[in-house]
Amino acid sequence: MVRENRFRQDLYYRINVISVTLPPLHERREDIIPLANLFLKQVCSKYNVVKFFDQSVLRKFEQYTWPGNIRELRNVTERMVLTSPRDEVRLSLLPRFILEENSPVQVSSASSPVMDEPLSFEIDWENNTKSFKELIHDQEKDLLRSALEYYGTPAKAAKALRIDLSNVYRKIQKYTL
Repeated sequence: MVRENRFRQDLYYRINVISVTLPPLHERREDIIPLANLFLKQVCSKYNVVKFFDQSVLRKFEQYTWPGNIRELRNVTERMVLTSPRDEVRLSLLPRFILEENSPVQVSSASSPVMDEPLSFEIDWENNTKSFKELIHDQEKDLLRSALEYYGTPAKAAKALRIDLSNVYRKIQKYTL
């Protein structure tokens, strides 16, 4: 950026005290499981639930290339915990692009992520006490939360979900997101 005159050279030298090079997650495979377990613990604490990963999930985590690095791992972990009706987070909850292709999420030419897998969820029908309306309410809330986390802004989430921005803001308020 200094060479392109987009950042002042004197400021660069002022803040360039220690340079740290952090390799991408796919080059640090030994960090994937400890990080996944850390994120699992944090998400469980945040939502006051107790969940654990099936070993097959952790094996898939190790095989995946994680183009979104640690942020992608954290988001996938949170998504799986939130959509798992059981204490055991199973392989079936992994996004399809990880399960089937073992390849990264594609990015369109407009630089917005393309989610080619459907959001999946499981319902424990034996112990279900919720009505259809309550189940839909929960899924809408999870879908909106996921889109907001993935896209970062309500405007981008609205565009991806193909709904009006005002609708997104109304739902954010409704679900206190």
